[in-house]
Amino acid sequence: MTKPEFKIYDVTLRDGNHALRHKLSLTAAINYAAKAAQCGIDYIEVGHGNGLGGSSVLVGESAHSDRDLISAVRNAAPSATLGVHVMPSFATISRDLIPAIDLGVDVFRVAAHCSEADTTQTQIEFLKSRSVGVAGTLMMISHLNVAELIIQARKMVQYGAEAIIFMDSTGSLTPSDVAELISAAVSDLGVPIGFHAHNNLNLAIANSIQAVNSGAYSIDASICGLGAGAGNAQLELLVAAFEKSKMNTGVSVNEVMRLSINSLITEFIATPPAASPYTALTGINNLFSGFLPIIQKYSAAYNVDIVELITALGGLDLVAGQEDQIESVARHLPKND
Repeated sequence: MTKPEFKIYDVTLRDGNHALRHKLSLTAAINYAAKAAQCGIDYIEVGHGNGLGGSSVLVGESAHSDRDLISAVRNAAPSATLGVHVMPSFATISRDLIPAIDLGVDVFRVAAHCSEADTTQTQIEFLKSRSVGVAGTLMMISHLNVAELIIQARKMVQYGAEAIIFMDSTGSLTPSDVAELISAAVSDLGVPIGFHAHNNLNLAIANSIQAVNSGAYSIDASICGLGAGAGNAQLELLVAAFEKSKMNTGVSVNEVMRLSINSLITEFIATPPAASPYTALTGINNLFSGFLPIIQKYSAAYNVDIVELITALGGLDLVAGQEDQIESVARHLPKND
């Protein structure tokens, strides 16, 4: 098989943890990582859904510590490139980054809301000094236009980021949006570009293919689409779509299909995330996909119309960690008759 021209970055054991309410078991993580590596998946990310240090009452407590999850996956897939997601609002250098380096993490994706790249400077510069892989990651990218996103990404490159990942956290972009963004980033930034799709509008696969066609070097995906809200680009379908398009991923189609079937039945959950009217509403209102279960909870608790609640929240530019505002808005909306 010829060398792939782009890489698939498997976020099942991190973003997929959102779909499991952060209760990923060590057994499931070990089994999945070993089988994923056998399929030809070279890049595996692991951890709490919100990344290193994310376990908390506010956003969800992990079943296992970052240290235990990283160690388990490192041992299960020793030849894979092991990655973690890092949000400076949750992770610290001494408590989280240094132990992760010591445990053998290869790539750190330091992430911030798309308008707050400056919050990543200290951690990107530290990781660069430790000679580990480091990428800058912009989340909630639908909140800015392309020119503004490029300005933020440039900052991360200046800090030392070796790649830039654009995350459509709301799942609200279309293929034409993706083409404009990725083409501009490839032309301007001078580093590899990655793309992370969410499936709120059922466009995750189409957007991921468009990202590669526009020059992206890495594409995020998860088995069965496991991820926050409507989930991510579905790994097995993405590999099949690339195969059909004669685009080499380096991943065995048949083996990844077996991995998907076995994961769905034995490792994770019976029903994977899927696009729905609710995820479409969060998408078009620029809300983080992971907010949906909380929105549904407070819509029911306060007997308010969920469409009205999502629409009201859409004007607040909320980011992960501001879940408490969902209840506040729900409490003050008119009650259903």
